[in-house]
Amino acid sequence: MKEKILSLWIVLGGSFSPLYSAQASDIVFQDEWMDESNESLQELEHVFVRGLENGNSTDWKKIFLKEFQDKDNRCFSIRSRISDGKDVIIGIVFYSYDARFNSSWLSYIVVAPENRRKGVGRAAVDHIQKACGCEIMELCAFKGAFPFYKKLGFAHLYDGIFKKKFWSEESE
Repeated sequence: MKEKILSLWIVLGGSFSPLYSAQASDIVFQDEWMDESNESLQELEHVFVRGLENGNSTDWKKIFLKEFQDKDNRCFSIRSRISDGKDVIIGIVFYSYDARFNSSWLSYIVVAPENRRKGVGRAAVDHIQKACGCEIMELCAFKGAFPFYKKLGFAHLYDGIFKKKFWSEESE
């Protein structure tokens, strides 16, 4: 399996995946190859769909495949190491980067429900900014995620669109 492990490890305390009775103290971000040969495809889809289901009729499987097949998108999984040495996928991120404007667009940050409120989403945003070195990050969020993005310093522009600049106006 083609995999590129990123060198960024973020240490966070606590147990991340009660579904697996995991005792994890760290997470890793792993680039995911955007094709059908990816052996983790089914697990990634499962975490994506389960993390977004909220009783509505949205076909999240179809959206997952569309995002995964979009050649402009990048994808990484958020993994938690469990006691037997395996990694369990606890989240997935789709984003794109535009070098012309040194900006990134977050399509989805999805964290499994049992792993929320533990700093995983914040770590994912930090990881994207550091990996891309982007100066601007934009996204469209569901209403329930507005407080999360505001807490991270994103400005709510309009209709769920958020933007964050990673430099101060005074330094220009």
